[in-house]
Amino acid sequence: MTTTQDMQNAVTRLIEAMNNDGAGVIPLAEHVVYKSPLLPEPLVGHAAVREHIGEIAPFVSRYVLKRALFDGDSAALVVEVEGVNGIVFEGTEFLRFEGGRICDLQVYFDTRALLQHQG
Repeated sequence: MTTTQDMQNAVTRLIEAMNNDGAGVIPLAEHVVYKSPLLPEPLVGHAAVREHIGEIAPFVSRYVLKRALFDGDSAALVVEVEGVNGIVFEGTEFLRFEGGRICDLQVYFDTRALLQHQG
């Protein structure tokens, strides 16, 4: 069983990982599924998810938890992200837990700000 404290600890480690390029500290279930608007297909498995987070974290200069709601085995987060290029945007993340580990992570944000600065 996953407690609220377990979920809060996992979220803290997720935020730390994004701020410190340390994907290895995130408590992920072996079969974790990760979905993002930047990916054409979900990633499955802790190795693939850690690799992806490890690839994007260096481009994040600040990753701040604004709000969190914990209920049952799930959490909803509102985060503010600042890229190394100065772009700031808010996003949401929906997580589900098994045994204190993240087994489902769905990230949502408006990609327009990122795409507008590519040109």
